[in-house]
Amino acid sequence: MLNQKERRIRERRKLDRRQARKTSAVGDGIKDQRKSNRRQQIRRKDRDPKAGGVAAKEIKIVVRFLNGRTVKGHSLDFSSNKDGFHLIPRDGSGLSEEVRFNQVKAVFFVRDFMGNREYDEHKEFDGTHPAIGKKMRVAFLDGEILTGIAEIYMPNRKGFMLFPADPGSNTEKVFVVNAAVREVTFIN
Repeated sequence: MLNQKERRIRERRKLDRRQARKTSAVGDGIKDQRKSNRRQQIRRKDRDPKAGGVAAKEIKIVVRFLNGRTVKGHSLDFSSNKDGFHLIPRDGSGLSEEVRFNQVKAVFFVRDFMGNREYDEHKEFDGTHPAIGKKMRVAFLDGEILTGIAEIYMPNRKGFMLFPADPGSNTEKVFVVNAAVREVTFIN
């Protein structure tokens, strides 16, 4: 009798293992298909504004490179925690280019690409808006100077966010790459 019970238990275990393998293989196939479909949707959206591409959850940025080049465009994956991001240039090509932070001076997050050339941006703090963070003046290696507020400034990191001193500025914030900075001066 024990032999028959042992055989039944072994057969059940074999059957359970086979079913688990089949389920796993089918499940992995479904997961792979879902990932593939999602990648295709993202690629389509990146290229086609009608499919929700550049118009959906994009951020408008102006990238200033260390070599002096400036590119306006959109990004869907900007993160200061990574080594770079993808930039979809505004020129309409729809092709994204990979941008590495070691090539960049600063990334300007803008309200619109046109801006207002007649607007005279204030470089000093007027005191009407409360400043949460450190007021500072940033001098770049190429001589450009920005004034703003940084919530966190650590010179040993890739960079930091600087919010312009003028709340009416077309620039919402700037990611300043520390390697491109000559001097940081704190303002009281």
